[in-house]
Amino acid sequence: MPQTADAEAVMAGVPRRPDVRYIGLVVNQRGLDRALAAGVDEVNAIVVATETFCQRNQGMSIAGAVGSFAAISERAHDGDLGVTATVGASFGCPFAPNATGNIPGDLA
Repeated sequence: MPQTADAEAVMAGVPRRPDVRYIGLVVNQRGLDRALAAGVDEVNAIVVATETFCQRNQGMSIAGAVGSFAAISERAHDGDLGVTATVGASFGCPFAPNATGNIPGDLA
């Protein structure tokens, strides 16, 4: 993701405080590698709730993103990092405005 191209430099420039947990946003294994190298305390992985958005934002299907989260979570826990997940576009999707139903519930 071009928006995260300088994430390592940003993390290196942030003054670290012992009472603050530093969280890195990751969408794939490469992002996790970068977050680990940057010294984050926790990772937040995103699974987008509609196929169109997931494909356009992450270049994978929802099923692929769920599988990616499972692998990210396992590796992060192995490295003693906290892990959270965000369900993106769970209350509406700019690429699929007619998406209906229990989008976040379908992922649970």
